[in-house]
Amino acid sequence: MTNFNFFERMAGMKVTGLLVFFIFFMFINAGCFNEDESISSSQPVFKSENTHITYLFSNNERMEDESSYYDALLDFRRKYPDQINTISIVSSNDEELVNYFEVEIYPTLLVIYDLNVKVRIEGFKDSQEIYSLLESTLFKNEDAS
Repeated sequence: MTNFNFFERMAGMKVTGLLVFFIFFMFINAGCFNEDESISSSQPVFKSENTHITYLFSNNERMEDESSYYDALLDFRRKYPDQINTISIVSSNDEELVNYFEVEIYPTLLVIYDLNVKVRIEGFKDSQEIYSLLESTLFKNEDAS
């Protein structure tokens, strides 16, 4: 299944359905992490240049604060399919990434391009605010390049 099909299917689901899916996805994803590998060899941000990598840092105890992030990401992906290729949900229990990116507030959204953090959005925000921040920051950064 491609990312595009994922977003098409997710767009039709209600927020509750999204939350259930992402909880399930996080549990599946947690079993795939090899703790013996270093961050640089196991995380896509350190392997991919010239592509946007998106991390959403999630706190399992406050998932209701994240629905606006999912909505904004889905809307943004629909309008700009080439801007966000991959979205990884990172649990607050993933101390290695949480510490590396100095995440202290949940949810936190990071968009990384060419090994640099281009967008950092933290805490509860409504979906329109998140969407606007993504749009203005990503396209401002592209204009400056």
